[in-house]
Amino acid sequence: MSTILGEKDYQETKVLIFDFSAEMEEGETIASLTREVDVLQGADPLPDQVFSGDPTIAGQVAYQRMSGGVIGTQYHFRGRAVGNAGLAHVVSGTVRVVRF
Repeated sequence: MSTILGEKDYQETKVLIFDFSAEMEEGETIASLTREVDVLQGADPLPDQVFSGDPTIAGQVAYQRMSGGVIGTQYHFRGRAVGNAGLAHVVSGTVRVVRF
């Protein structure tokens, strides 16, 4: 599972944490990562624009900046990591964009 924010203000920039440590074998690290975002509730015709820059990978964890978003929209984030052992792992979580 991931440590992903519950809510964020539409004017904030936050870091999504895709933590694969519970999924990966001891000593395994992330060799490649793909991430995607879908809208679960609300309307955002371009949800990929909430990604700000490329993810940063450190061992078994990937960090992805998220900014903007449409107020009232709930986003579902999914990260797929392939480890150096050749195994694929998936974690996901949701974020709702609000106006504080």
